[in-house]
Amino acid sequence: MTGCIGSARVYSPEEAVKKTVERIDRAIREWQEAKTFQRVEFPSKPTKDPQRVAFWYYTHPLIAPALTIPERKQKFETQHPDVHLDAQFIGEWFYAIQKLTVSLAADDLPDVALVKQEWLGALVESGRVAPLDMVLDENLLKDIPESVRTAYSVQGMMYALPADGFCSVLYCNREILKDLDPPKTWEELRRIADQLRRARPEKDFHPIGYLPFMEMFWSAGGEISFEKTSGCLDEEHALDTLQFLLALRTEELMYPRPVSDESAGLELFARGRVAMTAASSRFLPQCKTLPFEISLAPLPGKNGPISRLSDNVLIVFSDYAESKKRTIASLLEFLTGPDVQGASSLELGAVPIRSTMRKELNIQSGLLEAFTVARSAPLVRPWGMVEDELRRMATLVGL
Repeated sequence: MTGCIGSARVYSPEEAVKKTVERIDRAIREWQEAKTFQRVEFPSKPTKDPQRVAFWYYTHPLIAPALTIPERKQKFETQHPDVHLDAQFIGEWFYAIQKLTVSLAADDLPDVALVKQEWLGALVESGRVAPLDMVLDENLLKDIPESVRTAYSVQGMMYALPADGFCSVLYCNREILKDLDPPKTWEELRRIADQLRRARPEKDFHPIGYLPFMEMFWSAGGEISFEKTSGCLDEEHALDTLQFLLALRTEELMYPRPVSDESAGLELFARGRVAMTAASSRFLPQCKTLPFEISLAPLPGKNGPISRLSDNVLIVFSDYAESKKRTIASLLEFLTGPDVQGASSLELGAVPIRSTMRKELNIQSGLLEAFTVARSAPLVRPWGMVEDELRRMATLVGL
């Protein structure tokens, strides 16, 4: 009875890091032992219908409307009358996982698919996805920012395109911050939060709502090594990040009870109980309806602004990548072009991923800055397990 209703033990940052190091090391060793040699050749099967391209997608704010609304899908068909697009909606991601898993086992896959980034590392290692360098036109590749190309590359080859330009941002209540500029570093965040705390000492208000551990860890220089067999977690920067976040809580600069995700932080933000909170830019339309003016900024990092790219990516399965090269390229160009990722997507909080398109639009400065400094998780199979352990570590210390 006591175990069921009693509070869980809160670990010190040092204890939490030690436990997490052991678990991450074990997960990476198990992956290394089971890892097979990565395929570097992608033989493509011949096809009887090179003009047909099959695309599977799940619920997504940009891609789903572009393909399920007949008038919008017709734009692709008008631009490419010789291409037959077989676009299949496969439901929410929870159900899409099941269909993709079965199809992988049966070797019955589409040409192109929308998947979550957490799947990408395993697919790359298995050789089931083709490097986009062999599919896309060089001009289109160059139109993708180098930072984005690097984020989705392994051994110099790019394996995915971001399906959107959503990224993590710091939402700021301008009525509370007034003429204060959004913080860019931990030092600035602490100083501004302390200033707001002294100006508004009431118990139901706190300057900061939610800050994600991962972006904070990256900003401090923290990394995970997937080549080593022990000490894979950068302990120094992990400890530094935990201590910084806990100090904000102790000094009453951040919401006093654990805020486990961005949605909880946004709820506090909407009620005016916090002045700043981190969340995806996809929440911008809802935040625009709040009864106060907001602004956006990258997340403040220890060594400068930081952000994280969306976890939705476009991949090409390797089976028919070569024999359908031109057809597949036309679809990817459409999905990253102005009809899907143009001005309308910007209204939803997604920055166009192609550089030429961004030049033609008036993008909110804080949003553009966040996208510019955004990074993504490493493309390795065990990343999902590693990030779960890092989230668990934050929970152990009471964050």
